[in-house]
Amino acid sequence: MAKIREFGESANLITLARIVLTPLFVWWFTSADWRLKVLGFVVFVAAAITDWWDGHHARKHKTVSNLGKFLDPLADKLLTIAAMLTLAYEHLVQLWMILVIFARDFWLTWLRVRAANAGKAFVTSQLAKFKTAVQMTAIITIIGLWCIYSIASTYQVWPEIVPEYWLVALFNVMIAATMLLALVSGFQYLRRSTA
Repeated sequence: MAKIREFGESANLITLARIVLTPLFVWWFTSADWRLKVLGFVVFVAAAITDWWDGHHARKHKTVSNLGKFLDPLADKLLTIAAMLTLAYEHLVQLWMILVIFARDFWLTWLRVRAANAGKAFVTSQLAKFKTAVQMTAIITIIGLWCIYSIASTYQVWPEIVPEYWLVALFNVMIAATMLLALVSGFQYLRRSTA
């Protein structure tokens, strides 16, 4: 009964909503119809907002649960991975940079699990938090600009002013900045783990 009550807590339901919204974003954003792309953008932003909302709600109402501690980072990873792979699938960013970021994140997750098993605290660095903020900002900006470009292309407004390859170059610069932050913060964790 306690497990059922824990599952039904509103903060956990918000987290589950983020998991459900993730495939909807992928489906709609990869559509050729600009209306569905925009809908995908709205869904992604809504899902990103729930990332802050569920944690805030759980702390405010003192309903932090073990299930929530498991589901929240899982939902975060699913949303971020799905979004970045979708951008690569749409040829908006280079896949290899995405894979470098993923490799760093998975390695960091392994370090976190190892620290937990050893009973040690794993403190997230300020640079890592900044990297996460830059990454989410980059994803939202790329998705939003591509929606605008898709609308402009449909009505033949923007493409003559801003070529697609300029836009894609900008997207790759943004992801490259995220990748560099991921590598530098990852190196910090490596030094800490070997100290």
